[in-house]
Amino acid sequence: ASNDGTTTWAAGVDINSNRTNGIPRALKLAEEADYVVLCVGIDNTEEHEGLDREDTALPGVQEEFAQAVLATGAPTIMVLVNG
Repeated sequence: ASNDGTTTWAAGVDINSNRTNGIPRALKLAEEADYVVLCVGIDNTEEHEGLDREDTALPGVQEEFAQAVLATGAPTIMVLVNG
């Protein structure tokens, strides 16, 4: 948070879902933002002790969402959450 600015957020997409109804709001906020912090990755349903992933692709529609956020042209910091 900033004392001189406003911090906004939107969920966009879930980690392991094909739900897309949060994308329009997230893209609108990204287009209006000075900077975007984009968090993508996995949770313990995807990988944990005794369960390895078969590939390293982002689950659900995260990759498509990330591409759409990057296409807004807003400077973006991507945070990868992995096990």
